[in-house]
Amino acid sequence: MIPLFFLFSLAAPHGWQEPSPIDELKPTTEQVVATALRTLKSRKLDWFAKEYALYDLINAGPLGQESLVLHLGKEIKKLESEHWRNRTTLEKSFKKAAMRLAHKRLDKKGARQLETARRTLLDASRDKNLTKTMVQDVCDPAVERILEILQITVPQVLNTDEDLAAQLAGLEETLEVHCWLYDYWMDAHKSLLRTKGKWQTRAEKRTAPANPKDHQIKLNSSLEILAFEAEIMPARDKATLKTNSALFEQLKPEEGKGVRNLNLLRIRTGIGALRVDVKLCTASRGHSQDMVEQGFFAHESPVDGKQTPSDRAGLAGTSGGAENIAAGMDSGIGAIQAWWYSPGHHRNMMGNHGRTGLGRFENHWTQMFGK
Repeated sequence: MIPLFFLFSLAAPHGWQEPSPIDELKPTTEQVVATALRTLKSRKLDWFAKEYALYDLINAGPLGQESLVLHLGKEIKKLESEHWRNRTTLEKSFKKAAMRLAHKRLDKKGARQLETARRTLLDASRDKNLTKTMVQDVCDPAVERILEILQITVPQVLNTDEDLAAQLAGLEETLEVHCWLYDYWMDAHKSLLRTKGKWQTRAEKRTAPANPKDHQIKLNSSLEILAFEAEIMPARDKATLKTNSALFEQLKPEEGKGVRNLNLLRIRTGIGALRVDVKLCTASRGHSQDMVEQGFFAHESPVDGKQTPSDRAGLAGTSGGAENIAAGMDSGIGAIQAWWYSPGHHRNMMGNHGRTGLGRFENHWTQMFGK
């Protein structure tokens, strides 16, 4: 017979339930975090095979989230360093390949073809009897041939070198992982900021890593710049483009784009870039505004002191003669394109000038030229 006191000692506490086999097998938060971290540190798995571990840490509460922030912070730093190291190597190789392509295009045969295309274009562009049909049938094909010889694009450079293309693909693949881990870091950090106590305090003191999503945009832009810089053109024109670029800060963005578009056309056709005259831009913009507000569309203005292009240029503190006007375009390049197919305006753009100004007001455009 079992003593009564022993029976009482075996009685279960009030409300206590015998643990089920499932509860006994369920890992603790600490165990989940430790297992996930071991997986993340494994060198046998790639990052996409580790996604379940990232997910486990995100859902393991503050302990898992902070562990994820700390671990990914180190990994993201490594990826950032790797990106810039590989990008520098890629850009050097790309620059050399672009320059090789540019010089290959301008061998003796290419140089002769370029000269022929330029002569054909300019003979038509400066013909007093120029028509829109001539621009379409003669000038456009000549420009296309000139671009085939001179213009260097990113895809063209990559197509010349399989190793270079593979290098870029590898960089982009690594960048994809970089962006993916950055998103996980941000999610974990935001979760910690919504907690209270030590977790929140520590999270508030941490600085987020640089957003790698900008890297792809900057990489593409860098390669486009390198491709353009490889294009063969006179040093004088390169200097003019550089000087103009600094002055574009004083213009509306689309005005600068329109000026650059015309200058690239002039450089490639061999007649040289025009210098930006900010005062001519001011005079042009003023005339565009007058046309909108005064309700007219003409080179002769009803505004006192601004009747002629010369008057308007003088009022702005400079000099100018030839002038183009247009309406209905949303971009500077659109205005240049419209003038290209209008014989009189076309001849102005391809004329013997030294300076230019482009001014926009709403969808009205004025372009002025000076010696």
